[in-house]
Amino acid sequence: MAGLKYTLRLVLEEHQLHANDPPPPPVAAVRPVDLFGLKGKCMHCHQVNENFYKRDKVKAGQIDKLRFLPVPEGLGLTLSVDAGNRVDKVVKNSPADKAGLRPGDVLREIHGVGAMSPGDAMWALKSAPREGRLPVTFVRDGEQQEASLELVPGWMTPDLSWRRSISKLKK
Repeated sequence: MAGLKYTLRLVLEEHQLHANDPPPPPVAAVRPVDLFGLKGKCMHCHQVNENFYKRDKVKAGQIDKLRFLPVPEGLGLTLSVDAGNRVDKVVKNSPADKAGLRPGDVLREIHGVGAMSPGDAMWALKSAPREGRLPVTFVRDGEQQEASLELVPGWMTPDLSWRRSISKLKK
């Protein structure tokens, strides 16, 4: 609950900053049940990816075709459960460590995406390159700072064996 309250407070603060901005244009909603010809039927969240895998004929080992969000741990960062953009741990010699990030740093932006929660961090990492550099903005001791993480091959590849939708894929 503490993490949810923390993130909601940050989002409300951000919302206040843009309270007088014009609203974005409306976007047509697409429901998962409409994508798979299941109109009128209920679909559980886990079934969405399972249906994408079936539709796209994804095979085990085709990690690039799997729909998942990379986790900060792939860069050596563990974020706080109670304050989702605060760094709790940094793995020694990881990209995060080499960039100078430390426990207690508060992430503000990753790859141009605002970071208020672990979900924001994962969304930002989804669009990051597989190799190269990844800019991050963070606050340490009340001062905003910037760093750049070196993306090493394989940083984006997670252990997905626990996911039912992936463990059922054909070899």
